[in-house]
Amino acid sequence: MAPAVRLLTLFSGAEKRRLIGVAVLIFLGGLLEVGAAGLLVPYFLLLQNPNIIQEDPRVATLYDALEMSSPTNFIVLVSAVLLLYFVMKNAYLSRLAFLQAKFVAEKQCSLTKRLFSAYMRAPYAFHLKHNSAELQNTSVLQAFSGIPKLMSAGLVMLAELLVLIMLSTLLLIVRPL
Repeated sequence: MAPAVRLLTLFSGAEKRRLIGVAVLIFLGGLLEVGAAGLLVPYFLLLQNPNIIQEDPRVATLYDALEMSSPTNFIVLVSAVLLLYFVMKNAYLSRLAFLQAKFVAEKQCSLTKRLFSAYMRAPYAFHLKHNSAELQNTSVLQAFSGIPKLMSAGLVMLAELLVLIMLSTLLLIVRPL
């Protein structure tokens, strides 16, 4: 059995649904990251050449719709909107990081409980052969060792992989080969 499939056997149905929810939130975070990258190039072009306001029909339409009095005011407004976008994106990504850490911590707690419960249900002969303090220590160490670290790394890798795929797609749309 593949390691990822074996890892999924450790999750209950509710935990799998929460994992899917976290994955969807990671996908949305990736979209926000790509949006940020996509907004920077036009913004820097606007800063570099304010005449683009009259040259590009899309920018000119926006400029006219906002009834701006000068290109400088338009650039200040675009800068403020971009700043607001980045603040909101980073707030979302901070909350997402918190939710990921909470998910992993709750899974650690769940694993500890399951291991300890399994030790407690073990036959009496098992407890005669093993030190109870050692069993408890083992249950805590197992739950806090590799699996949660693997889960954290996996969630980060998923997020970075999605951003990479989305950025590559954006580049191929903007500049096809």
